[in-house]
Amino acid sequence: SNCGRQSLPDKIWVYDTVQDLSLDENPDALPKFQLPANSDLHTNPDPFYSIPTADKVFLAEDFCALFFKRLNGKQALEDREKNIFAVQVLELVKALASFGMYDKKTEIFQVCGPLIDTLDGRADTNFE
Repeated sequence: SNCGRQSLPDKIWVYDTVQDLSLDENPDALPKFQLPANSDLHTNPDPFYSIPTADKVFLAEDFCALFFKRLNGKQALEDREKNIFAVQVLELVKALASFGMYDKKTEIFQVCGPLIDTLDGRADTNFE
């Protein structure tokens, strides 16, 4: 099983035509993380271990969005530890996105605005 590990697909599907999907008209246009209904993690009676929907990781999603929002688009070049942590949170956002955890347009907007402001770099300073 490749659960939790990024890998190339075993099969490649080729379509003659590709059509755009509107997220407003089709909320399922984004890939979603889902476990099969017969999976042990999907049906575990302990709510801590049960993962019936992608909403299980909402705390991680909210943490990432709040972290970048609190930076307010500004980083201090001298704060090495905080900058290293910011890179790790950015990696977490990347992993959540690549595994389809951001499956709603509002979730994407919630993290992208503050993230873009932070990566922009115009508000950065040398010191805190």
